[in-house]
Amino acid sequence: MALPLWIGSVLVCFSLQPLTVKGQARREALQEHSWRLIRIGDSRVADSIVTTLQFGDTTYTLTGECNQAIGKYWTRGISRIGFTVPAGTWRACPGLNNDAKVANVLRRANRYRVHTSGNARSLSLRRGLRVLAVLEAK
Repeated sequence: MALPLWIGSVLVCFSLQPLTVKGQARREALQEHSWRLIRIGDSRVADSIVTTLQFGDTTYTLTGECNQAIGKYWTRGISRIGFTVPAGTWRACPGLNNDAKVANVLRRANRYRVHTSGNARSLSLRRGLRVLAVLEAK
């Protein structure tokens, strides 16, 4: 919806839609890729450990080292996100296990940001300004 505004003798129209369009574009950026976990808090995840997050229209799939879970998510505006508690298999895994840590990140995250640098894309999940996890586009 364009709103007219007179500035002197010039009619300027502006729209209230850019935030919605930006928000939709960011949501689509989430859905375009499968995201691989590379950092939890300040700790880098070993390359040998593969944990991925895939977004659908309203659902997400978390695939970990030996667990898989699904849940729902929502976005608002250009940076807010929320997740339901993931439901799925929760087996005890041998060795380093990030599955439970990632589930905790999803429970706590309330903001997100997609970063683009050249051809590389990364996704940060945050609680306010604090980065909880960083994932890279596969």
